[in-house]
Amino acid sequence: KYAEKISLEKFALILIVITAFFLRIYELPAKFFTAETHNIFNGLRLHTLDLFNFSDHFSLNFFKSFFGSIAGLRHALSTYLSSTVYGLLGIPLNEFWLRFFYVSLGTLCVVGIYVLGRMLADYRFGLAGAAILAINIDSIARSRSDNAGITVTFFVLICLIALFHYKENPTWIRRTVLSAIIPVVASMESMV
Repeated sequence: KYAEKISLEKFALILIVITAFFLRIYELPAKFFTAETHNIFNGLRLHTLDLFNFSDHFSLNFFKSFFGSIAGLRHALSTYLSSTVYGLLGIPLNEFWLRFFYVSLGTLCVVGIYVLGRMLADYRFGLAGAAILAINIDSIARSRSDNAGITVTFFVLICLIALFHYKENPTWIRRTVLSAIIPVVASMESMV
């Protein structure tokens, strides 16, 4: 009976994740909006700047450009992360693949909600939370565009999962790592 419950739980989670992915990828827009193009440019431009050029002008300084963006840290960080991952994997950097990064993060958020719900209560609570997030219109819309909201949601979920995981055995290194992560997430301006 226990094995049957686990297989049913896995089947339900896989079905929810496939549904979430399909809803996010279905009719994905091919072109960026003007605001999205501006946000993406700020993140991509960071690859051309030297890392340790603190005395240079704002437009030539990596850290000043990264932390001083008018749009905020979340847009630059989101595009910089996705373009770095694609560069390492050799995936072409075009509009579809940049959007696919957000679709993937949105789908991973559904899995993260399941993990968080399971940590807080039980597997049914996790499956219910994952199902709600999978079909949530706002989450689907955030996963289909470069507004970086889904990136913030993903980082918040990672922080919460880590906090609940390490609450039983808090060591100084775990507290230090979490203390470094939380301000980065808080600096992304928009807690979802």
